[in-house]
Amino acid sequence: MCAACYQDVHLELLRKKIVSLEERISNKSEVERAKDEESVRSRKLMKLAEKYKRELNEAHVELRDLRARCLTVSEIQVSLFFSLLSLYSKTNELVGQSVGWDQSIDG
Repeated sequence: MCAACYQDVHLELLRKKIVSLEERISNKSEVERAKDEESVRSRKLMKLAEKYKRELNEAHVELRDLRARCLTVSEIQVSLFFSLLSLYSKTNELVGQSVGWDQSIDG
């Protein structure tokens, strides 16, 4: 073989090696890109999870406040019930006394 042929073969092998290296770099870049995308996705999901945790904690606090209000309202209802019961019995006593007084005038 002639020297030019060896040079052509050598250049062809170098070109193949360059192409091979570029493909390897390209594949590595694709893997790194995919890894970066997954990393970004993971961070977004973590932020979303934190947001939902905060919202859940806020909902728990609100629920606790609502339960406390319900308890207060229940206590007020019981107190009002007993006040009305007392008022009703006093009203009946007064009505009963007034009926007796009216009867004594007529009689």
